[in-house]
Amino acid sequence: SDLEAELVGLRAELTETTMYKEKLIADKNELQRGLAERDTELQQARTAQKDAEQTNLRIATVVAEVKMKLAEEQAAREDAEITMQHAVREKIQYMEELEELKNQASYQPDASNWSFS
Repeated sequence: SDLEAELVGLRAELTETTMYKEKLIADKNELQRGLAERDTELQQARTAQKDAEQTNLRIATVVAEVKMKLAEEQAAREDAEITMQHAVREKIQYMEELEELKNQASYQPDASNWSFS
C-alpha cells in the first residue's frame, strides 16, 4: 500500500513534470515565433531604409540636374540680354548716322551770296 501510494505520487510528479516540460516547449516555440517575426520586421525595416536612401539619391540627382539647368538658363538669359544691349546700341548708332546723313542731304547752302572771282 505504501508502494502503491509512492507509485501514485511518482505518477503525479511525472505528469506534473511532463506538463511543465510541454509548457516550456510551448513557451520556447512562442519565443522562436516572436523572434522570427522580429527578424522579418528588421529585414523589412532594412529594405525600407535602402529604398529611402535610393529615393533620396534620386531626389538629390534630380535637384542637381534642375540646379544645373537653371544655371544654364540664367547664363543664356544673361547672354541674350548682352546681345540685346549690343543690338540696341547698334540701332541707336545707325539711327544717329541716318539722322546725320539726312541733315547733310537736306542742307542747302544759300549760293546767292557766293562770289566766284
